[in-house]
Amino acid sequence: MLGGNNSQPIIDLSCEDNGSMSTPMNNQLLFEQLDKIDEKTPQQITKVKDRIQAALKMNSEEFKIVLRDKSQSRQYSADWWSIFGIPTQTLGEKCYSMQNFVACKECKTVYRYSRTTSSDKIKKHECYLETIKQQNTKNSLSAFESTAYVKSTQSTLSNYSFGQISNHGSGKNIKSKCSDLIVDWISSNIRPLGIVEDAGLHELLQFFYELGIKMKDANLKINNFIPSRYTISRNIHSIAEQTRAKFKELLLEPLKNDAVTLSPDLWTDRFKQISYLGITATLINSLHKYQTITLCCTEFTENEKTANNIEKMLKNCLSVYGITNLADVNWVCDRGANILKCFKQNNIEPIKCYAHRLNGLLSYTFINKDADVECEEELLTTLMNVIDQIFEESIERQRLLETINSCKILVKYAKKAGLIEIIKHQADKNGGSGTSLKQQAASRWLSLYNCLESILDNYEAITIVLKEKNKLNLVQIISKLVVTQLLILLLPLRCATRDIQNDQHPTLYLVQPFHQLLIRTYSSYTNLRKFALDFDAKRFKLFCDTYPNEDTEPSGVKFFREQIHELLMEMDTSSFFDDKHYFATFLHPKHRDMKSISTTKKFEILTRLRSILFNMKPVSNSDNIVNSNDQEEQRKKFKSLNYYLADFEDDTIRKTEQTTLQNDDDISLIQSSQAGCHSPEYAFMTTTYQVSKPDEIDQYCAMKIPCHLIGKDPMLFWSQKYVQETLPLLSRYARTIHAIPPTSASTERLFSISGHTLNNRRTNLLPSHLDDILVIRSGVHLKVEKPND
Repeated sequence: MLGGNNSQPIIDLSCEDNGSMSTPMNNQLLFEQLDKIDEKTPQQITKVKDRIQAALKMNSEEFKIVLRDKSQSRQYSADWWSIFGIPTQTLGEKCYSMQNFVACKECKTVYRYSRTTSSDKIKKHECYLETIKQQNTKNSLSAFESTAYVKSTQSTLSNYSFGQISNHGSGKNIKSKCSDLIVDWISSNIRPLGIVEDAGLHELLQFFYELGIKMKDANLKINNFIPSRYTISRNIHSIAEQTRAKFKELLLEPLKNDAVTLSPDLWTDRFKQISYLGITATLINSLHKYQTITLCCTEFTENEKTANNIEKMLKNCLSVYGITNLADVNWVCDRGANILKCFKQNNIEPIKCYAHRLNGLLSYTFINKDADVECEEELLTTLMNVIDQIFEESIERQRLLETINSCKILVKYAKKAGLIEIIKHQADKNGGSGTSLKQQAASRWLSLYNCLESILDNYEAITIVLKEKNKLNLVQIISKLVVTQLLILLLPLRCATRDIQNDQHPTLYLVQPFHQLLIRTYSSYTNLRKFALDFDAKRFKLFCDTYPNEDTEPSGVKFFREQIHELLMEMDTSSFFDDKHYFATFLHPKHRDMKSISTTKKFEILTRLRSILFNMKPVSNSDNIVNSNDQEEQRKKFKSLNYYLADFEDDTIRKTEQTTLQNDDDISLIQSSQAGCHSPEYAFMTTTYQVSKPDEIDQYCAMKIPCHLIGKDPMLFWSQKYVQETLPLLSRYARTIHAIPPTSASTERLFSISGHTLNNRRTNLLPSHLDDILVIRSGVHLKVEKPND
């Protein structure tokens, strides 16, 4: 811990650089020193493994993994030796191969291993399991192609036991017969062609293939193994209940540590007009993994969607998972008045979905309507009305809106006429992108970018196909230059939402930096032009050369750019942003300087954060501290996490010089001057405000953090044992904050999947079955396991 005097050090999170790792001590190589583990405790051995792994990743020339051949010794006969080797250090004429450790050649993960230790953990390593899986698939395919097809009118397992194939093309006959059967199945039952690529189908076929080999002498009908639809229905509910029980267990620890955020929304299916309440949970588990799960997509059984009824449904759904108080978790939602009123009644201030707000911003910009337009026909009508209203105002502005309208009509026609695949095939022949035309979602303005981009990429192919259909007028009225203008207008917003809606790691910390970037980008044509060239110079060079400066900016682009900038500024000064947005930015090591906000605002934010930490109950978190050896790969070089936001990132690592010491446990320590131990707002404190010693916020601000602990996932830093021991309260609160997603995209995706599940061939699917299916799907994708497994 950092004391009040200059001599007391704080914990250094940096590992040695390449030079210090290579330096011999007592005439011994580093690996030779680390290999002496006879008298070390398990905790010390874990630290040794971390140092070996860091060395292998940071200097592949000096530190290498040497594979062992089975022919060298019986010791290396196990299959896992195919991807594991011996960590070896070579320095000059000296070379040392470790005796007590092995390392994976793919991911550099290090395990303790000798002739007397177990290899169970090694056999469960992900890279090894993936290798085995690929080998099994290869062997199965090879075995399948080397068998003969026995024709029979009765479907029995014995019919599918194969003998040895002679070299007379029998394998091709089997593939041909298989293809014919699949075509018959797809055609007679109207199944999608993509079903042959379904992983579940492959697993089922592999199961029956292996069963056929195992029971080749049994005369059993395959129908005896396929359960009835009623059995499947019962089994779906049973497995869904098991998945819910696993989810409940998964949520226990994060709920206890305030690391769960829920996102609710309402949706109505278009066939039976049944309303559904969907809830997704975002959490950071005890291993500091960011996860999203589906809790429910249940029928909204109340007559009206009032705030009281929504509250009642929420409590009923969440009681299954042991959540009885809505205030026990964080919430993210859109701006639906009934949902917001429900939260207000429970004294809950939810995080507003940033993506919904940007969508509303674009809706207001283009059609002067600050709401989502759900109907495609309504959107087209609204656009035409707006075009008529501004006819006398600006021809350029009118052309942009007409182009949006024309592009939507074009894609709609191509889809109805079945031309999507024909256009894609024509684009392939022309050597183009070969991407399909994308249709804009009526309620999602940023999907317009993908629609316009797909038209621009396939413009020539579209022209050829429509000419053959005598519909050339649909594309002739669309100017490629005007489409490019629209792309440039939408590009920064599209980049922001794409990065912020990433569901692989926390992204709440990106909202404030990206919002300030958007304000700056739309503030001038020069900035907007530069952003486009930095993103894709090849695509936008012609446009930027045609309109090189502010004086040549097209009037339509200028009008909408200024409109977007004005609305972004209004968002910035409104109450949209919560303190948690700023806390998340501060609690990412790369953004802790909070360059995107003013110093005065920074002072206010950190003052409120100090108050929260002061009121937190101190707990012993020694049981929850883990060494995250399986986090994302450490970086060899310092680089910006997101090149858009480089100006808003903390560059302390590049500017400060570090003095490292070694303690008894071989943990690197950093000496830091008292002047550098205070958070940025100290300059605004009066002389009457005094603290006895720097608190956790000051220590965090003063830390010299090595680049390998700074990634897109902030939990890479906060999961470190040294950090949690040094900053116990701040690390706990960081977990709470980073478990909050910035948007309700997970629930939106849930409803999208629901729409695919409830299609025109499945209108009779019960709401309870839909709920069960979506919960099971979430469990399968998550591969639910206990955190301590």
